[in-house]
Amino acid sequence: MTVPDTQVGAQFTWLLGAVSTAPLSQQAIDTHFDSNFLRQVSGSKVNAVLTQLRSPSGAFLVGLLSQDATSLQAVATLRDTELTVSISVDGEGLIDGLLFKLYVPPPPTS
Repeated sequence: MTVPDTQVGAQFTWLLGAVSTAPLSQQAIDTHFDSNFLRQVSGSKVNAVLTQLRSPSGAFLVGLLSQDATSLQAVATLRDTELTVSISVDGEGLIDGLLFKLYVPPPPTS
């Protein structure tokens, strides 16, 4: 499974790498996050979440659940836990939405 070659895909790839190096500098946060997002979620809150998810072994893509031009939802392994990561970008390619939730697999169909 590969991340799409789009602006949101690039930010998702950056995010997976950033989780292993958190906390991030304010410059890194400002470079990757939309200013409207940062008015609602401070850089220190972004760092608090990423630091909680930090894992020496890094973060890994398990699979894509959905994607379009400006958003994607994927399952990633962070701290040995599978999480659903929802990420979206604005017109400039900056992260304007980010949500981590525990991944719950869909029920079997048969």
